[in-house]
Amino acid sequence: MFANDFLATNQAMYKAIGFDSLRDFTPVACAGTPEAALNRLRSAAAQALAQPDLIERLQKAGYELAPATPEAITAQLRADLERWRRVVNEAKIPRE
Repeated sequence: MFANDFLATNQAMYKAIGFDSLRDFTPVACAGTPEAALNRLRSAAAQALAQPDLIERLQKAGYELAPATPEAITAQLRADLERWRRVVNEAKIPRE
């Protein structure tokens, strides 16, 4: 119950300030990872996330499943990076 309330409250707050949601649980791999290994990881993740019991548990916890292609994820990460780069620069937040 608390997890659902927490997620709902924070999702509303984040949307109000311009975030899409608490959404990004994206597996990533190091540059140069062989394509065959990436394909095995994608396939295993897709199989796991297709299990009705897992889908139900995640939805009850307040998560929305939104599978995406590697290209879409890359585009979103680049857009997020640019957005936060602007925020840091405009706020004159020092780099550490």
